[in-house]
Amino acid sequence: TEIYTLSLHDALPILMTQNEYIRLGELGDTLRANLSEMLKRRGVQHQVTGRGSMFCLLLSAHRPVDFRELIECRESGPELTGLDREMLSHGILLGSRGLFGVLSTPMGEAEIDQFIDALDQSLKALRVY
Repeated sequence: TEIYTLSLHDALPILMTQNEYIRLGELGDTLRANLSEMLKRRGVQHQVTGRGSMFCLLLSAHRPVDFRELIECRESGPELTGLDREMLSHGILLGSRGLFGVLSTPMGEAEIDQFIDALDQSLKALRVY
């Protein structure tokens, strides 16, 4: 049996082609748009920001312009204690520091739909709406 190793330096050009960057950027656009649409339907004040594969969700009517305002927006929104546990109960691992993340290459439309559905159910369970 032969063992082959591939460093990240060697693998990244193989995994991250120009088309993959484009696909992840488009997937990020879809996530941000669908997330915003779901929250509008629920009547939740929010801001969805991000670029490319990155996203950030704030449950606030105010759009922050700097880091200080970002913290204020997070603190002025509804209480989200337990959101990480609620999301985990729906199969989504979420950090306890907020609703932000970065999409990765294995993700597709199904994972975006799963995330939005889990967030919808979790916010309802936490009585945000």
